[in-house]
Amino acid sequence: MSKQRNLRPDEMRAAAEDAAIEYLAKDFTPEVAAAIATTVEMLLAIRWEEEFLSWDENDTRQVFVITADRMRDIRKAFTEIPRGMSNPRGEQHVFDLLRDLDLDWAWNVARLVRTYLVYKWKARERQLGAAKAAVGVAQL
Repeated sequence: MSKQRNLRPDEMRAAAEDAAIEYLAKDFTPEVAAAIATTVEMLLAIRWEEEFLSWDENDTRQVFVITADRMRDIRKAFTEIPRGMSNPRGEQHVFDLLRDLDLDWAWNVARLVRTYLVYKWKARERQLGAAKAAVGVAQL
């Protein structure tokens, strides 16, 4: 991402999101891509939450805040990943893609990437389930 530092912040975020989705979708199965995205989101959420809690109360920057409900949802998604499903190399690459973003935005982009990849994975599972059911009916 460092080559894109001359972009506006919104362009940097969009480029990082697109690059992460493209990389994960191309190099990993949907299940592993979703696991990587979930792991990255969880780790960035923890870092962001810790940083935000240590902020000076006079800091007036506008940032994304992780609510308790959202953090609970992130932790739940993370705990549902089967052990060993994620990929450390993939995680590091996604972290590298997000490194030039402010931490709150890096977390938010990771959240968007995870949401998209989990949706695609679940949609694929539904399609495969429907196809298997159709084959079963056709064999009757």
